[in-house]
Amino acid sequence: MDLDKLIPIFAALTTAVAGLVVWMFQKNRERQDQIRQRKQAVYESLLIAIAELPSHNAAPLFVESQLAWLYASDKVLHAMQAVFSSFQVPRPFEERAEVLGALLFEMRKDIFSQTKVTEGSVRTIFEMGHPPVEDLVKYIERRGMKLKPQDSK
Repeated sequence: MDLDKLIPIFAALTTAVAGLVVWMFQKNRERQDQIRQRKQAVYESLLIAIAELPSHNAAPLFVESQLAWLYASDKVLHAMQAVFSSFQVPRPFEERAEVLGALLFEMRKDIFSQTKVTEGSVRTIFEMGHPPVEDLVKYIERRGMKLKPQDSK
């Protein structure tokens, strides 16, 4: 076979392979972005549920944690289990600061691969505090109303 005839065939094959590689890379990036967005939505729900803990309402955290099983990383699931274990012994909300801080850290690390927040800084800087429980409940109720779809007329 003549070399002049092989060059266009080789160029076409090279272009097709390169296009396939780029397409596969792009699809992988899109899939990773979809997963990150879903994780972010799950973690936002968990944060709202954590905000209800000072009012001694752990039910939202338990419900939202079930959704986390689909997208949360293994480390987040282990940190969540540590939070649930801390509920086995009744104690004030403030005494759960370390396990809640670890959960928040793992969620942040799972979403942001590069963060300057470290596990050590969470333990030394993270202070568990909250406004009056009544204010938290009012805010959560208002926020819930904002999230509900509006009835169309």
